[in-house]
Amino acid sequence: MKHLHKISFLLIPAAVLLLVAPQLIALEQDTTKKVYGTFVEKSSGKLITDMGPNEVMIVEDNKQRPPTSVQKATEPISIVLLADSSAAVGGGGIGATRSSATATAAGDVINDIRAAFTEFTKQMMAANPKNEVALMEFGQASIMMVPFTSNGDDIIKALTRLVVKPNADSVLLEGIMESSKEIGKRPNARRAIISVNVLPDSEKSSEPANNIMKEIAKDGATFFSASLQKGDLKNSVRGPMLEGFADRTGGKRDVIVGQSALVGLLKSYGDIINAQYEVTYTRPVGAPPQLIQWATSRPDVKIYQSKFPPK
Repeated sequence: MKHLHKISFLLIPAAVLLLVAPQLIALEQDTTKKVYGTFVEKSSGKLITDMGPNEVMIVEDNKQRPPTSVQKATEPISIVLLADSSAAVGGGGIGATRSSATATAAGDVINDIRAAFTEFTKQMMAANPKNEVALMEFGQASIMMVPFTSNGDDIIKALTRLVVKPNADSVLLEGIMESSKEIGKRPNARRAIISVNVLPDSEKSSEPANNIMKEIAKDGATFFSASLQKGDLKNSVRGPMLEGFADRTGGKRDVIVGQSALVGLLKSYGDIINAQYEVTYTRPVGAPPQLIQWATSRPDVKIYQSKFPPK
């Protein structure tokens, strides 16, 4: 009988084999994907560091992808620090008179931005000396002050040169776009953008939100946004955009009123990044899915994870 089976297989028309072959190849060529995310207890805000492989499920376009590995992320990460240097950083906000009191407030705000990014840089370099950080400002134009480096001292020294540009408009959205493009060139799979801006401001970026979102999706950075509210006026259009960027990429968006809280807030962003898990799973070859979701069997858990599937 075995001999007859072999003969019958050989007699299958070539056209039929051509129809079957692609399916066989697809089964054999499942691709391995890696994604990164952080688990937090909703009720306490405590980071979860003991997640097991049987407690996580990846879902792509409603199709379950059981993980093959769930472990603490150890690969280096590339990070862009995006710092506000516009007139809004001048303590009185847009339209303020340049009095001595305003100048003092401006100095205080810029000092807090410097301090927050300095401590964040130290935190990330202590976590992994191979992490790399770049510094960009966005007053009037998005300017790369320091390209990606694993020498934290280079970033810290450059932060002392970060100053307020009294007549400069904010171009935060342009800065996000440029940061994403730059980080997309890095070899590290883990990527993040940390943005600090001051409100109210006069945002002059004209880049549509959809274009920025597409760029972020392509380049794979997790977006964190800290906005310091120094007046009553709010940007009703840009605020939801920043919240959307953070939510879709697995990051976080915060608005604070006390500038001294910046240091602690950025440290919390570093904690989220440093607590990331690397989840590996397989996906059949073919067109990439549109949406990825993580699920866990544990109750009371919030997951910081990108909704953009890996390519």
